[in-house]
Amino acid sequence: MAAPETTIWSMDRHTQAKHEILRRYLGAWIPILIHRCGRVRIIDGFAGPGEYEGGAIGSPLIALQTLLTHPAQKVQDAIRRGTVELIFIERDSQRSAHLQQLLVQQKRVKGDAPKLQPRIITGTFLEEMDKLLTLMERQNANGRPIPTFVFIDPFGYSHAPLSMIKRIMSLPMCEVLINFMYDEINRFLTVQYQTKEQHYDLLFGTDTWRQIALQSTNADERRRLQHDLYRHQLLAVGHARYVRSFRMRNEHNATDYYLFFGTNSIRGLEEMKRAMWGVDQTGGFEFSDFSNPFQPLLLTEPNYADLQRMLTENFKGQVVSVANIKEYVLAETPFVIFKQEALRPMELTSPPKIRVINPAPKRIKGRYPLDDMLIEFL
Repeated sequence: MAAPETTIWSMDRHTQAKHEILRRYLGAWIPILIHRCGRVRIIDGFAGPGEYEGGAIGSPLIALQTLLTHPAQKVQDAIRRGTVELIFIERDSQRSAHLQQLLVQQKRVKGDAPKLQPRIITGTFLEEMDKLLTLMERQNANGRPIPTFVFIDPFGYSHAPLSMIKRIMSLPMCEVLINFMYDEINRFLTVQYQTKEQHYDLLFGTDTWRQIALQSTNADERRRLQHDLYRHQLLAVGHARYVRSFRMRNEHNATDYYLFFGTNSIRGLEEMKRAMWGVDQTGGFEFSDFSNPFQPLLLTEPNYADLQRMLTENFKGQVVSVANIKEYVLAETPFVIFKQEALRPMELTSPPKIRVINPAPKRIKGRYPLDDMLIEFL
């Protein structure tokens, strides 16, 4: 999607899916962070005007409403204590003014919590995030890191270099959700103009993308190679331990963009995958505007036989803990849950495909309640 020139614009259906992932993730993960650390910070790096044509709300108000309406008492207590921060960055002065107006209107109508005062910054993501990171690095040096979620949703490809992602992810308890604008990146991959190579080098954090541009002619292969290169760079250079992507297709069923989530927390990864499963329950992590417009969620049942096969291929002949299996499932497969869906049928089949090495007294076959239970893959 090209950058709109108006203050507000229409919303497409895959943007709704993106916002649903954001809403589900924040709703699940925020109370966990508050329980662990007592505070949390959310930064929307490309906040926009806060709404779309027709009145649908944008990501800043989704984050705000998720907090204000959250049923967990610990979240409401943190808001009252003033330990929840919302920071919205928007470079366009008219859009930031529109967002400010929306927040004032909402506060007037709903009487929002006085301790939750979103901060709107008018400026570019690179300049303003640099200032915020300097503050965050100082807080970390003083032993006061704040769990921070950064939503990076730009138009185009020249506003979120990998070096900035690396700096964010180098801090403890920081996570990123990045809109990788594949359609525009791919469209200009082989086009020659003065600053393109510099922008692409900064985006990927390497010049390896040039090999894709020169050697790959097949569209699917080119898409896969760009996706895999960016994922690799987030892991190898960007200091993310875990990376998960979600593919968004447009009304022509062509890939529009990818959402990339980067975290160093296995629990954060689990909650993001649950949020993605809420939008695509096939485990394929895709959403397409080409699908039935009256069917907002994809409801095909996941095939857990595939997960059983993956587990067997990865662990055959090994003894591993349930915790190790969980990390593998979350980090390396599309699936989220695995105990009753994969381990149980593998143990109960004849002959069994797995065996519990250290069963607890009175353990019921097909139950795996402890992370340190050891499973032998036969």
